[in-house]
Amino acid sequence: MLLPATLAVLTNLLIFAWFFRKDLRGSYDPAVPPFAAQNPAFFRIAACAVLVVLAAFFLAPLVGIPVGVLALAAGASLVGVALGFGWLGLSEVVGSVSWDVLALVLGFFLVVRAAEGAGLGALAHAAYAEAAHWGGLLQILAVASMAALGSNVLNNLPAMLVALNALEPLISRGQLGAKAIYATVAGTGVGPNLTVVGSLATLIWLSIVRSKGVVVSAKDYLKVGAISTPPILLATALGLWYSLKLFGT
Repeated sequence: MLLPATLAVLTNLLIFAWFFRKDLRGSYDPAVPPFAAQNPAFFRIAACAVLVVLAAFFLAPLVGIPVGVLALAAGASLVGVALGFGWLGLSEVVGSVSWDVLALVLGFFLVVRAAEGAGLGALAHAAYAEAAHWGGLLQILAVASMAALGSNVLNNLPAMLVALNALEPLISRGQLGAKAIYATVAGTGVGPNLTVVGSLATLIWLSIVRSKGVVVSAKDYLKVGAISTPPILLATALGLWYSLKLFGT
């Protein structure tokens, strides 16, 4: 997935550089002083923890450890150190957790059951079965596009679960290969940029920027997403197709 991810980032960068070219002209004077950590020791420990987690994300799959377990362990360890040294209080820790996002994630699993019960799973299965008749780049692009469309409607987390459930029998019967899973990951990763509810990362980002006083409307988000998403998705599919030709699957 290295080449598809790289092409997605580069395409996104080029499109944004063109789309926001007027805003990027000129220079500005910083309105705030340079960042200075209030607690340098805590900042250094937290930075090290983040680096360890980033490295573990790449190493964990090699030894069969879920990345979520590592992320939770690192976060809990950091909180334990901060509480132990008195840098944070328990109320601060509890107050800093995005409980609404956690509730939303749990709700996604209910959405998956409801969507599949309403026939969306069968519809996805039929669509993927049709894509199985195609080959090469066309199949990858079709699967990725379906995953992207589903993500913008349902959110990418439940869309991924619905897609994997629909793909499982097709892959077990040999109608589709592992590239369909890669294409689904790509589609749910770079495709849900048309609606503000399309991605869990977008919902978290919107929550953060709104707390800073920045409001991004659904219309503005769609305007940028409609221009950037198709070429980014195409570049990602091309990268995946070429990677599979190089390494096979």
